Amino acid sequence: METVKLIAGLHDGKPTLLLYSCLSPTPFRTIKIRAKKPNCVACGVDANGVLDIASTDYVAFCGGLRPDWEARGLVVGDPTSRIQPKEFQQLVNSEPSLKIIDVRSPVEFGICHLPESINVPLATLVANPAAWSSGSETLVMVCRLGNDSQIAVGALKSVADNGGRIKDLVGGLVAWSNIVDNTFPIY
Repeated sequence: METVKLIAGLHDGKPTLLLYSCLSPTPFRTIKIRAKKPNCVACGVDANGVLDIASTDYVAFCGGLRPDWEARGLVVGDPTSRIQPKEFQQLVNSEPSLKIIDVRSPVEFGICHLPESINVPLATLVANPAAWSSGSETLVMVCRLGNDSQIAVGALKSVADNGGRIKDLVGGLVAWSNIVDNTFPIY
């Protein structure tokens, strides 16, 4: 029907889709299709017809608001599981049995990391949390913004709470750089 309208010159030029369903009380339904957006990753000017799923923010692509991950990492939440940057600095200077686990990717860990920290990517830690939780050590999880480290703490606490000695750094390494050590690189 839309093709006939186009050939006859009766089409109004607005993109529509005509649906037919014999089981519906109204068998014909017209849906207006929104026009292309120039900045759309799927059909926009720079898209070249290819959608790169890996680098696309799915929430933003579907029209939702992008979460403020930095603000979410700063939410204190459970104070027994989170440690503030100044408190963490004191712990680093005073706790001999402190183990710092950086849950970022090896590439990010290679860019910058805290001295004495070890790199255990989040996927590895979550796959086998029992391998990383020991009974007597104080464990502090760190990541870039303080979000992935919360997931790591949850995974470790699911296998052994360790008497409240498993924590994560509020705000992550960005907060560490802003509050404690302004020479620490932010990327």
